[in-house]
Amino acid sequence: MYEYYLKPEHADFLKTKLSISNRRESANIIKMSVKKIQEFFTSVNFKKNEWPYSQSELDYLVGKKILYFIEKDGFYLLTYKGLAILEYNFKFTYELDNYLNDLNSLLFEKNQKTKDEPLKSRDRVTLLTVLGLYAFSPDYSLVVNESNKNEFAIAADFAIEILKQHHPKYVNELDKYWDSNVIGEDTILSNLRRLDQIPKKTGNIFKTASRNKHGIYVDILDEDGLINENRALFLLKKVFDKKIFDIDNKQQLIETLNKIEKGSFTLIQSKNTINKIKLKRQLRDIIIEKL
Repeated sequence: MYEYYLKPEHADFLKTKLSISNRRESANIIKMSVKKIQEFFTSVNFKKNEWPYSQSELDYLVGKKILYFIEKDGFYLLTYKGLAILEYNFKFTYELDNYLNDLNSLLFEKNQKTKDEPLKSRDRVTLLTVLGLYAFSPDYSLVVNESNKNEFAIAADFAIEILKQHHPKYVNELDKYWDSNVIGEDTILSNLRRLDQIPKKTGNIFKTASRNKHGIYVDILDEDGLINENRALFLLKKVFDKKIFDIDNKQQLIETLNKIEKGSFTLIQSKNTINKIKLKRQLRDIIIEKL
């Protein structure tokens, strides 16, 4: 059973978070791309207040590399090793434990370190702008081209302004946001042509729907069409480096997002309608109550 590492009640709790299918996910992960691996492990998370048992038991599972704690975001993730233990009901030996630790290092820890890396200042601008435009699905994504690039510049400038206030060390970089380093390249569109690092550093929450049309969105909606609170908080903390926000800061952020959102009419490529009033209210509540 799970006596070596997991008490039965711990295993049951983690299984509810994982919702294990009939497939062997740990075997499938070996075949996945880096993006898919990040996406899978990011989706299996919980906060400390969701854990119904003692802190010492939680720390034990982290120490055994069954769980991974992201201190700056306050989330616990199930690791590759934890996934394999849940699925295969191992009878442990010293050699098997070392083997699983090696696989965990290759398939989980290496990818997690990339996800933990800070964003560049220009990537923070892009991410905050996409959030403000409510581009939350491939059918409701940000598409910037020659006809609407100036509207994107206006929306992005709102993001730049608040980031300069909260990240003084990035002021010089943010002041150069519209400077293109490539001769002949459009100064606005160029900022949307080098986005490869953002998916890696956000656990593939940030996605490009159609690279040739600059289709961009953040995958933070649950199946019910509502915002996943953990994913939204993860992105906001990624943008602001887990800065402590007082009520004035929170109101300022909400106002900035509202200003950015006004550009959505020309910047969003939409195949479906969304309940933006409900999503705006939900995002506001997340910022006020949780950020």
